[in-house]
Amino acid sequence: MTPIKLHHARPKPTPRLDVSAAYAPTLQHAFQEVLASSYVSSPPPANNIDSPLPPADITSAWQHFHSVTTKAAFSTFGKLSRSQPDWFKAHASLLLPAIASKRSARLSCLQHNTRSNKAAWKQACRNVQKATRTAMQDYWNTLCDRIESCASSGNIRGVFLGLKEALGPVPPKSPLHSAPYQVKP
Repeated sequence: MTPIKLHHARPKPTPRLDVSAAYAPTLQHAFQEVLASSYVSSPPPANNIDSPLPPADITSAWQHFHSVTTKAAFSTFGKLSRSQPDWFKAHASLLLPAIASKRSARLSCLQHNTRSNKAAWKQACRNVQKATRTAMQDYWNTLCDRIESCASSGNIRGVFLGLKEALGPVPPKSPLHSAPYQVKP
């Protein structure tokens, strides 16, 4: 029994490199090592030196160079994961310990229902709420400052990207009438 290949209307996007840490010397050195070792293990296609290169040999050499380079880059840097930036990820180092302490306080309150455990749990809940408000406020203030600085410097693209991050992507709107302006049923 073999699985049936289903048709997908929207093709998968081409993978993109995660070059956020490309300036790290260790990753640069690792990329050079992987690239050198992969070139040694798979040499480019040979051609005759006496004859001029036909276009097919040039394209095959370019395709070989391109495939080896992209394979080395993806194995070193990895794929870029498409994620919407949010305030929780930006302040996870502050929020996750508070949430863990709240969870442990709740478990201790459920195991031993005493007034002191219940008070500790309520205090942990207040601490999480305070940390959440602080994180959200810090994230939105930083985003607003970035949008304002882009607007004051005339960087329209930065303003657009900041607004897109703040408001989210706008869904496409379908028209209410057809081409000759007749109302759709």
